[in-house]
Amino acid sequence: MKKVNRLRKAMQKNKKFIIPSLALMAALGSGAYGISGVSAQGTDNQTSIIERIANKFNLNKDEVQKVFEENRAERERIMQTNLEKRLNDAVASGVLTEAQKTLILAKRVEMKMQAAAMRGNAGPEKSGWQNLTMEARQAEREKRQSERATRQADLTTWAKDNGIDVQYLMGHMGGRGGSGGFHQAKLNTK
Repeated sequence: MKKVNRLRKAMQKNKKFIIPSLALMAALGSGAYGISGVSAQGTDNQTSIIERIANKFNLNKDEVQKVFEENRAERERIMQTNLEKRLNDAVASGVLTEAQKTLILAKRVEMKMQAAAMRGNAGPEKSGWQNLTMEARQAEREKRQSERATRQADLTTWAKDNGIDVQYLMGHMGGRGGSGGFHQAKLNTK
């Protein structure tokens, strides 16, 4: 009985370390696999990993979900703070005007809302990917690539019309595995 109580206490003590560790693993995993991007399976993958972690470590699924949500909110807050600092620096150095900064911030909000709407319509349960033939899946991929190219062209046109380097709309991203965003924009201005 004493051994069981010691094990129970040890498990409760370890939960204090497990949940933050899981949040860290989730953050690192999302960076490595690009979970934050728009994908047809993004929501299901996250739900699956939350369920798997909760089951593996005998944790409450809602608590694990809460850790993921808190982690995402913190990352978004940090990214927004960094974006605003970079834009303020660009205004201070004369690369952007205050009006352009305001346009960029508004456009990024619009882009975020569009991405959320696309994610809401992109899940396998909504698009029926599992029921599609290989040819139909390929056609759907091509359609989405075309839509993405159209959005990118529209964004480039919008930026050009407003005298803004399109890299300022990308923030820290600049593409997978490459530097870009403000780093690239700073290189272009020198």
